[in-house]
Amino acid sequence: MKQFFDAIDFAEKHLCEKLSVQQIAEASSFSRYHFCRMFRVLVGESVMEYVRKRRLSIAAERLLKEDVRLIDLAVESQFESQEAFTRAFKNMFQVTPGEYRKFIDPVRLYYRQRFDSKTYYHLKEGVTMEPKIVGKPAFKIVGMLENHNQDNAHQIPELWTRFVQRVMGIPNRKGTHYFGVSEVIDLKEASFNYIACVEVDDKQTPPEGMVYREIPANTYAVFTHTNRTSSLHDSLQETLQYIWGTWIPKSDYVPVKAPDFELYDERFNPMTMRGEIDICVPIKRK
Repeated sequence: MKQFFDAIDFAEKHLCEKLSVQQIAEASSFSRYHFCRMFRVLVGESVMEYVRKRRLSIAAERLLKEDVRLIDLAVESQFESQEAFTRAFKNMFQVTPGEYRKFIDPVRLYYRQRFDSKTYYHLKEGVTMEPKIVGKPAFKIVGMLENHNQDNAHQIPELWTRFVQRVMGIPNRKGTHYFGVSEVIDLKEASFNYIACVEVDDKQTPPEGMVYREIPANTYAVFTHTNRTSSLHDSLQETLQYIWGTWIPKSDYVPVKAPDFELYDERFNPMTMRGEIDICVPIKRK
């Protein structure tokens, strides 16, 4: 694998220059044919798709931090024109560079992060790269809601601690599973509502400090995330990055405006924070 990551290093060092597949393959000492096949299997996309997304992700970061002209950013990102750069940027991030620049704290799930050994082992052992596509009926939940963004999402485990202490006070609970529901209506929004919750049988007035929601029937892409570390938040972020940054853009599906959720069942041990979690993303065919 060292040779493979040598090629990644080479590409990363030359993102602001003209690059070809042949140049990157030569840095690995593999033939172009073998390297391209290996790259697609390991990374999930072609070599130049990865390079383009990395350039656009770096450009997005610079838009937030620097007073750089779009034409200069386009040239440095190796696009032939500002118009071509804008089209590619909007295709990846769903907004134009000018609109993106106005965001105070944009959601970065569409970013293509650098592919490294940590990412490789996570994709190999921590997530099902191809999800199950399943239909799920509507269901009702009661739980505790907090508003979060990228800066404070690490506090979600504290919400779970408070919720579990009160879960016995929820009437008409259905089953033993727990759900983490995210009300992300638009990925361009900087914040999201997260609800630590359980399923209930009937519509009800929730206990004080809790909310009631009805989750509509939908088709879901269900990814199984395996956590083997003490930091569930960090490993979940890597899986979400793969789902939104790699799988969805390349799939035959688009997300629908409905809550997505995590399912915690008997496969997950809340004492050790290790085990399997299903991440269910509502989708429809393009």
